[in-house]
Amino acid sequence: PLVLFTFFREDHSLAKWGITIKKVNKLSEALGKDGWLIINIYPLRIKDVSEIDQIENKEFILYNRKFMSNLFKKYNVKTVWAAWGDKVFESDFLKKELKILLNRIPVNVEWITIGEITRKGNPVFDGKSLKFTKMKPFDIKVYLKKHYR
Repeated sequence: PLVLFTFFREDHSLAKWGITIKKVNKLSEALGKDGWLIINIYPLRIKDVSEIDQIENKEFILYNRKFMSNLFKKYNVKTVWAAWGDKVFESDFLKKELKILLNRIPVNVEWITIGEITRKGNPVFDGKSLKFTKMKPFDIKVYLKKHYR
């Protein structure tokens, strides 16, 4: 399956989720994948990123880490769509958690992104102009070196 690795906030409505799911499904089919999964960096959806340091839920965090590690083993994931945006760097916790999760992903997966990279170097979910022709490789090793020296 295709894995979308992202950070969705609570302000994403159900209508936006529906559109997101349709687009993820289309990309998964275009890549010849047999399905897709979405991994949210923080398993609780929150409205304001600045609140996350106060509501950090250790039980959810540990479950999310374990779930993600098992996911790659169980489903033999080969492609990860990087799309977390700049919001993760507005919280020390999210930045740290992103690094922990990225380091749990097997090194042999193919990383892709769609659309532009932000000025800060983060891949985003380009839902408005999602065209598969904009799909390009994403060098996770370079990303980790740049953001986590």
